[in-house]
Amino acid sequence: AAEEYHAIIAPSFSSEKHGRLWLSGLRIHAFPQLGDFPLEDVSVSDVRKVLEVIWTEKHETARRIKQRMEAIFDWAKAEQHYVAENPCRGVKRVLKPRRRNPIHHAALPWEQLPSFYAALALRESTAARALQFIILTASRSLEVREARWEELDGEMWTIPERRAKTRRPHRVPLSE
Repeated sequence: AAEEYHAIIAPSFSSEKHGRLWLSGLRIHAFPQLGDFPLEDVSVSDVRKVLEVIWTEKHETARRIKQRMEAIFDWAKAEQHYVAENPCRGVKRVLKPRRRNPIHHAALPWEQLPSFYAALALRESTAARALQFIILTASRSLEVREARWEELDGEMWTIPERRAKTRRPHRVPLSE
């Protein structure tokens, strides 16, 4: 069911890599426990067993696996391959609560930015120029690294939809 559903939705992925990652997470975490089960035999308890192993240590992965499994069961129900309630719904209620102590990346105090920017200017590398451009435009690293001269037009940089996170053209004003 997972592979059949994946084949249906694969054209909607933003990249081939995303499509591979979507299925590989299921292969690593869900298939070993559920791979041979008929859909109608999968219970909330089975879904719990898949998720509880990674729920606290790899929470973002577990959340994505749950989301993908839930979509698979919704699809199977819509296609009449499955008639029971989606076993992924409500499973969060029986999983151990996770501690929310995010570890944030260290940030440069704003007072140090001018000297940091000046130090970057002394470096002769594309990476230094890219980081300066990121600082000036508050843009994403990938958008800057893949920027093309034809996207720059005077005081405006237009990031094409194929590279913009929102999948719509994104306009960034440029300073002198």
